[in-house]
Amino acid sequence: MTDLDFARHYYAEELRAVANLRSEALVKAFAKVPREHFLGPGPWQVFSVNSESDWTTKAADPRELYHNLLVVIDAER
Repeated sequence: MTDLDFARHYYAEELRAVANLRSEALVKAFAKVPREHFLGPGPWQVFSVNSESDWTTKAADPRELYHNLLVVIDAER
């Protein structure tokens, strides 16, 4: 398992806990589908649900996307 695979699995388990996911298929989908394929190139502007603040990731490392945060897709909207 690569570091990125591990990050996806950890993220899926984090979502299971914070969102009380009951569907094992949904948890597996979060662990398998690469978030970064739906975004432009990094670094990314993100908004943390937990701290209600936003920042830009340090690098274009997709492992930074696998936390309970929202990724800004279109900052102008």
